[in-house]
Amino acid sequence: MDEITTALRTAFPGWNIWRSDEGRWWATRHGPLPPSRRPDDYALTVTADTPRLLTTGITRQPDYATVNVTGAPGQVPGNASKYGSADHG
Repeated sequence: MDEITTALRTAFPGWNIWRSDEGRWWATRHGPLPPSRRPDDYALTVTADTPRLLTTGITRQPDYATVNVTGAPGQVPGNASKYGSADHG
């Protein structure tokens, strides 16, 4: 596992995070809420083109808690941000 994936998984322990063969970043929740308890903006899976955008997507989720995140919300934890491309979209 690479440094970026490790940093993201450490920062977001409630999510399974990986990078696809095409280079897209994915995060899927561990133990999602039953449908009857999910808020309108609740996502089971978040996808993004960069680690930074994935972090932003996760932090916008209604049950996000800052666990082991360095820097302000929306930033990739640790040194992982140096690997992301410029934000877009």
